[in-house]
Amino acid sequence: MDRSEKDKWIDEVMGSLDGLQRIPAPAGLYDGVMSRVRSGNGNKIHSLLPRIAAVAAILLLAVNVASVFHATQKSKPVSSGKGVYNMVDDQISELESTY
Repeated sequence: MDRSEKDKWIDEVMGSLDGLQRIPAPAGLYDGVMSRVRSGNGNKIHSLLPRIAAVAAILLLAVNVASVFHATQKSKPVSSGKGVYNMVDDQISELESTY
């Protein structure tokens, strides 16, 4: 499309709006909105970010508590008659090859 055709098309489209009338706003709309703004009775917009941060913190705390609880339940208690070094020796002997 060259420039003159484009300008002609724009003029036709804009010309199609001729004769249209604006729809008037309901009476007292502006005054009602302004009175709510001045009085402060309008709806307040709350940010979602603090709520998301609080939920994330609670979730992180719950996961940490659950993992500590799980780790303490899974750990094997050391028998009183066996020291740590004896346990290591037993584990090493299990790993030694019998070839």
